[in-house]
Amino acid sequence: MNSTTGIESQFVVKSTADLDDEPVVTLHFLEKNNISKYYPVKGGNINFSDEDGIWLDARFAEAKNVTVGDNISLTFNGITMNKTIRGLGYSPDYVYEEPENGLISDFKYQGFGYLSDKAYPL
Repeated sequence: MNSTTGIESQFVVKSTADLDDEPVVTLHFLEKNNISKYYPVKGGNINFSDEDGIWLDARFAEAKNVTVGDNISLTFNGITMNKTIRGLGYSPDYVYEEPENGLISDFKYQGFGYLSDKAYPL
C-alpha cells in the first residue's frame, strides 16, 4: 500500500505468569521498536541483544509488586521462560487493555511484556 511508510514484525503470544492469581501477560518478541514505541519510565529501553530481559507494563508491575531486577517466570505453549525485569513502562498499544473477563482492566490479572526476538526459546 502506498500509504504504508514502515513495518515491524513481532511475535505476540499470551502467557501465564508464575505469580499470585496466575495473571495473563501478553508477550511481544520484537526485532526493533520504531512503531508504537514502548515508553520506559523505570529501567532502560529495550535492548535487542538481551536474551534474558523483559520490559514489563508499569501498571502490572505495580499491582504485582515487582520491579526492575526481579525475576519472573512465564509459561506459554508448554514452554516456561525465566526472565529478569529490565524496565517498566507503557505502550500506546495498551492505552486500554481489554480484560479476559469483564469490562474494566485489572492489572493484577493482566499485563504485557516486551522482549527481544532473541529471547524467544527456540
